[in-house]
Amino acid sequence: MTGNAVFKVVHEKDAAQVLRDSAGDLSGYDLHGPRLLLAVYERPEKMKLGGQDFYLPDIGSRSEDQFQGKVCLVLKKGPSAFVDDAVNVFHGDDVKEGDWVAIRPNDGWSIKIGNQLCRIVEDRHVQITVPGPDAAF
Repeated sequence: MTGNAVFKVVHEKDAAQVLRDSAGDLSGYDLHGPRLLLAVYERPEKMKLGGQDFYLPDIGSRSEDQFQGKVCLVLKKGPSAFVDDAVNVFHGDDVKEGDWVAIRPNDGWSIKIGNQLCRIVEDRHVQITVPGPDAAF
């Protein structure tokens, strides 16, 4: 393998839509304060490298995403998320529903909604917005 080899993850369906569908109807869920509801992204079974298919086993790499997954989809946002207050000043930083973000897994409270593993985190724990679910591991 060369130093500049890049994995291309194969998504048969839109990854964001899969997470939304797995969580189900969120209309009755209201976050309080500066919190976000994030759907934890789990890598798909199939990945590509140089035209070759690679399969990640459920035990090991893929199941570890449930505990150590860093990339998440923003599903819902509390009313005061990313609003400056006496403790936190965001300098205009913000996220919106549908954005992909990365967090430290231990900063969130794990909760399962529908069939989807989610994390509830405070706005200040969002470390970075990423262009897609496979942009970071």
